[in-house]
Amino acid sequence: MIADHGKAGQELARLAASKGVELTPQPSRADQRAKDQLTRQSGPAFDREYVKMMIKDHEQDVAAFRTMSRQAKDPDLKEWVSKTLPVLEEHLKTIRQIEPQLAKQ
Repeated sequence: MIADHGKAGQELARLAASKGVELTPQPSRADQRAKDQLTRQSGPAFDREYVKMMIKDHEQDVAAFRTMSRQAKDPDLKEWVSKTLPVLEEHLKTIRQIEPQLAKQ
């Protein structure tokens, strides 16, 4: 998941730069709060919270990417979104499969 997201982020950064758009390198306030919340967890509690966050984030991302795959005007952006969407959908499927296993911990 980390490798896929890193690759997608690099591709998006190159695409943005080619369009003269500067991306914000800092996490949003919500992302920073989530990171802070996770740093206070450990063991099974960390695992459950992390998986819960990943499900929520991937659900939101998949929905946004589905919308953008239909509505994006820029053909390069639309291509990137359409290429990245199946990867996000697979991540969501995988993380949903992990969640029930954590309930046993």
